[in-house]
Amino acid sequence: MKRGLAVVLLTVAGFSVPASAVLIDEWVADDLVGLGDGATVDTWDSTNGLTVGDNIAGHRRPTLVLGSFNGRAGVRFDGGGATGNEGDFLRSPDAGTNNPLSGAEDYSIAVVFRAKSGGANIAGSTQWWGKSGIVDSGEGGAQAEYGLAIGDQGVLWAGHGNPDASPSGGGSVVGPQGHVAIMTEKNGKVTLWLDGANVASDINGSTDPRRTDGSMTFGCLNDAIFGGFARCSNVDIGQVSFYDNGLNRTAVRNTTNYLAASYGVVPEPSTMAVMAAIGLGGGAFARRRRRA
Repeated sequence: MKRGLAVVLLTVAGFSVPASAVLIDEWVADDLVGLGDGATVDTWDSTNGLTVGDNIAGHRRPTLVLGSFNGRAGVRFDGGGATGNEGDFLRSPDAGTNNPLSGAEDYSIAVVFRAKSGGANIAGSTQWWGKSGIVDSGEGGAQAEYGLAIGDQGVLWAGHGNPDASPSGGGSVVGPQGHVAIMTEKNGKVTLWLDGANVASDINGSTDPRRTDGSMTFGCLNDAIFGGFARCSNVDIGQVSFYDNGLNRTAVRNTTNYLAASYGVVPEPSTMAVMAAIGLGGGAFARRRRRA
């Protein structure tokens, strides 16, 4: 599998931002611009050629929105309302062949997204698997899974299974503003970051590797596709990135700053102040080159 640096080395006004993490793979909506604005997205390939989008009969697909994020594309998922699981989603095949965290121990997930509405809250669940999925690998029963979801109040939830750790917080993310959410897991500690801020942690997670035979879904809880009890989310997704380690605070800030500048997403005020103090504005971060 090809690998690249999650954060490049930048030198601006004498200040260097070190490359701080190894990128496993990423899905970038700009890679789909050839489909055209409003086109149905049947499949979405990662930089390394992994695919989400299978042939489950009768399910709905998301659409491509050009210019969703400050001129950059987003994939729009319609959650299907409050009636069940009729929403849009893209799912990887089984057997873990298109799951970038298959067998992973420590890992991180970064998502650039915008939420149109809150999600589900099944019977007052205090776990991510009772909400509406943004990126998820959950399946029924006690499984070594992971996920990022949104609840009915618009609050984000991270998830790491068997045993479950599911931190949430940061207030509602619903509205026109885009966000950068990062979930990190290291030695069983799961931390949820929103726009550069540490909003919640749970130290009770598993230290076991993630399952090697699981599927992964964008836009919905993976379990919901198999008749589960939660539903899909109303979100635009610009990018999903997977890293092979639990990013530390500096790495999270660097990654957030890069994605925020690239997608026109506003990081937390303290992060912005640091960027201004060292002369790092949006122009200091190179936009990812689109594939031909």
